[in-house]
Amino acid sequence: MSNYTKATNFTAKDSLSTGDPGKIIKGSEIDAEYSAIATAIQSKADTASPTFTGTPSLPSGTTGVTQAAGTDSTLLATTAFVNDERTNTATLTNKTISGSSNTITNVSLSTGVTGTLPVANGGTGTTSLTANNVLLGNGTSAVQVVAPSTSGNVLTSNGTTWTSAAISVPTPTATYSTTTVSENASYNVPSGCIALFGYLTTSFGGNTGGQGEISLYTSTGGGGSKIGDYTIGCSSGNDGGSGSNWNLGAAFAIPSNCQSIKLTRQSGGNGVTLYIRGYITV
Repeated sequence: MSNYTKATNFTAKDSLSTGDPGKIIKGSEIDAEYSAIATAIQSKADTASPTFTGTPSLPSGTTGVTQAAGTDSTLLATTAFVNDERTNTATLTNKTISGSSNTITNVSLSTGVTGTLPVANGGTGTTSLTANNVLLGNGTSAVQVVAPSTSGNVLTSNGTTWTSAAISVPTPTATYSTTTVSENASYNVPSGCIALFGYLTTSFGGNTGGQGEISLYTSTGGGGSKIGDYTIGCSSGNDGGSGSNWNLGAAFAIPSNCQSIKLTRQSGGNGVTLYIRGYITV
């Protein structure tokens, strides 16, 4: 906007002497003044609802009118208005905060945050967790839970997930049944057998002892792979040459992968016989 500057000093003409040509007021001077005034007026803003162009600014040290809080229009705003709006705004609606250096402080996680934080963002995917339940992962879905159930239960895997189940304690059962296993013969152990008990008879004469070997196998009939063996008997003995039999008590464990045993004479003696008197199963 331009300012009006007076081109002719009309007051100075009054002090000039009569007959001085400068004392005359010319029409061109008056016309030039009015034209300058018209140009200045046309470039000035109206006092009521002006529309500015370019970059309007307030002179240094002056104060503009602060608009009312919450005003949403094309009215000019002072920095005071902007600061008040920023300070008084309590709710952001449909806004996006982006960037890697943003910091939000003094947020109450109990009253200032709503909704359910999904698993993909580090949450549980649920708004409540039942007291004393065990949490199970569930991919990107909400966590699963296992209730304690009956007192004394333990967390048990079925190969796929976890359940609350009672401890399974096998009850051993002793069965008494006499079976004779001759030398080089095999015996198929009963299903679920964990131990055999009985006695081994070794026959020898003079000072020759006798030992029997009980071998354990993974298949029936003394077949499959040999798991291990037990040696029962004595390496020497002396009966004056008349010959005698020794009965030696025996009890031995049966591993879960054993399906049969086989009796052989390991050394000395005249023969071995195993008398099974019973077995224990679970």
